[in-house]
Amino acid sequence: MYLEFWYNVDKRFPPKLASWLSDTDRTPSCLSKTYKPNRHEMQRVFDKFDVNKDGKISGTDLKQHFESLMKKESMRDQVYKMVQAADFDGDKVINFTDFMKLHEKGISELEIRKAFRMYDLDEDGKISVDDLQKMFHRLGEKCSTSECESMIEKVDIDRDGKVDVEEFMIMMTKTLETLPV
Repeated sequence: MYLEFWYNVDKRFPPKLASWLSDTDRTPSCLSKTYKPNRHEMQRVFDKFDVNKDGKISGTDLKQHFESLMKKESMRDQVYKMVQAADFDGDKVINFTDFMKLHEKGISELEIRKAFRMYDLDEDGKISVDDLQKMFHRLGEKCSTSECESMIEKVDIDRDGKVDVEEFMIMMTKTLETLPV
């Protein structure tokens, strides 16, 4: 759920960020389920972006996160557009109410697949321990090899030591309620 924030911003006002969506991920919207965001999980995601813990996500907060993820030096314009797209009350920051409103239409399977592609750094169709460790590092989180192995083991249904897109979908949606079509 951590990365769903910017996919929902993208729906309102698409920034010029790289797309991780391949042609094989394109599913007709009529075949895709949509899930209601879990408020508790969304609060955790919001808190990750709220660097100074003031209850607001500023452009500076977003820039810091996306530079670490994207390794781009100049994202000022894109970050400004993202804040503008998600700022429903016009105060130039994203508070938790704005954040939840951004997600009120739910999270689609397609968006979850996009998040999977962000974690699949070597683009082999599976998230490995190495992929997971590198992504945590980019997010400014520390995660040892054994911790990453343990995380993967908890979701790895076929026991190949990696997480494929279907295993990722199960993990990401197990606490979510499916929204009616």
